Amino acid sequence: MRILLIEDDTVLGAAVRDQIAADGHSVDWVQRLDAAGDAMAGAFRFCAVCGPRAM
Repeated sequence: MRILLIEDDTVLGAAVRDQIAADGHSVDWVQRLDAAGDAMAGAFRFCAVCGPRAM
């Protein structure tokens, strides 16, 4: 599965990205919502948004 991870905290984002990748999934990680819009132009099956500011 290809996953788009949106997280601005570098420590948390790296940890989540590494865990998802360890589970065998492809991960694209962006740190800004505007970058997420560009990344979502690809074919993603799941999008994960972390943190209270993401809402």
